[in-house]
Amino acid sequence: MTTRVALLASALAVAGCSAETKYVYPGDLASSNYIRRTRAAQEFAQRADPSDAEAGFPLLMDERISLRALGHMALRDLSDGEDFGYRADLEEGDRARVARRWQRWWSVSSRTGTGAGGER
Repeated sequence: MTTRVALLASALAVAGCSAETKYVYPGDLASSNYIRRTRAAQEFAQRADPSDAEAGFPLLMDERISLRALGHMALRDLSDGEDFGYRADLEEGDRARVARRWQRWWSVSSRTGTGAGGER
């Protein structure tokens, strides 16, 4: 996990998102409860496990910019720096377009073993 991801995860915890709330990983990445979603997103970032990447892509479309940013940094780290121009502050339609493109690339590169060096 990069320093930036760790700092953002820590900032979310300090902001009160570390309250004792039971959560289920990875299921609560899609929870309607912000605290449960945040706890699951923090775990996603801390695990830094490529096998979890597909579960993390929905974070790119989260209603909260902080969770979009955390998801972006974690997924970018898992993708060896690839992010297809995603920014957490993009308009929703642009975020969706870039997120779909990135997720398709991830799906193909993880199946073919081409990793971050694969073709876009």
